[in-house]
Parts: sequence; structure tokens; C-alpha cells
Amino acid sequence: MNNTYRFYENGLLEYRYAPGAGDQERGDIGSAFEKAYIYISRIKNNLMDTDARLGLVKVKDDNPNYYEFVFDYIVDGYPVYISENINNNAVANISMNISVGDDSSDNDSSDSMGSGENDSSSNNAGDNEAGYKNALSIKVNSNRIIESSWNLINLKKTRDNKDYNIYFEDILNGISMKYNIQNLSDFAVKSIVIGYVADSSAGGKSGPVWMVEKPDGGYYILHMIQKEDG
Repeated sequence: MNNTYRFYENGLLEYRYAPGAGDQERGDIGSAFEKAYIYISRIKNNLMDTDARLGLVKVKDDNPNYYEFVFDYIVDGYPVYISENINNNAVANISMNISVGDDSSDNDSSDSMGSGENDSSSNNAGDNEAGYKNALSIKVNSNRIIESSWNLINLKKTRDNKDYNIYFEDILNGISMKYNIQNLSDFAVKSIVIGYVADSSAGGKSGPVWMVEKPDGGYYILHMIQKEDG
């Protein structure tokens, strides 16, 4: 058989065309992406029931025989980070309603790291030190899919929208407290992104987190603080 599919208990779906197919010329990138789109639509429509979409995060064109398109799950514009320890029962029920703080009126002690409450729906999601992986990687040329690796997760949004603080000092205070970093000279950041973590320890739920990427590629992970009523 030319086409081989493997579906694992952890939700990973692998596809591979016959050996040697990757030795062909890759052809036009537009035609290759069209082949990837058709494949994604077929799998997504038949195997998934999700509120997430797939966002293209990287295109690798260093191989003369194929292009590699890499995708992440996106929910309401925010990326979903998939933990390496995810299992096939981990379904993230995601709800998020960001409320931007007003420094001129609300930025007092009631909005500091020590007040408010962590989102209880997170259930410690992302507190592990596991690595993170992309949702989908497809190697494809202008004629066919060569191989793909897809972490199938049905991400559902909950109906109970919540408001969260997004103060920068919360990030600094949170990293200092959680990771025991006291000196600014020990604090190095490559990027800061709001997102979600799909994790086996999340109890089937995920709340919004700060994903603070370090220069070495690791992350500081902090749950966003839910605003108090009133």
C-alpha cells in the first residue's frame, strides 16, 4: 500500500506515503499548500469536533523535495500550547474574556499579584516542566502529501466567560514568587504570549496563561489572575 496511517492512543495521527516519494522535486509552494489544505479539511471534518482553528506558524523550505508547513491550534486568536505529556483523554474546555486594566483608575493594590484569584478551571495546567509541541506538521510537494504528524485534540470553549487582569507587574511578581527569582539580572525573556496549555494534568480544562519564553527556549508559565466581582 502506498498510504500508511497510524493512530496512537495519545491522539497522534501519523500519515506517510510510500518510501521514495520524498525524492521528487517539491514544485510550486502554492500547489503544495493547496494539497495540505485539502488534507487538513478532510481529516478535520471527519475526525474532529472542535472550536479551534489551525494557524500556520512556520514554513520550512530547506529541503529540495518538499515543503514543511507547521500549524498550531488557535482559540479566539490565542495559541494553544500542547504539552509533551498530553494523552488522548485531555480535552481542553477553553473560555476567555480579556479585560484590559486601566492604570489611571484601577491599578491599585486590589489588582496586584497577591489579590484576586487564579482561574480555578486551570487545575494546574502548564505547571509541569514538560516540553511543548505543535499541533500539526505536514511535509508536502506540489503533487501529494509526503508525511504528516497531527496531535488530534477537540478543543471546546465553555460558556462562562471570565475577566482577567493583564498587568505586566503580575508577570514579574508571579515569576519571582513561583520560580524564586529575586534579582532582575537573573530575569531574561525572549517573548511573552497569552495562550492556553493542553495538558494531561489539567483535568480536561484549561484557563488562560502567560507563556513567557526564555532565551534557552524554555518557558515560565503563569496562570492569569481572574478579576474579582465588583
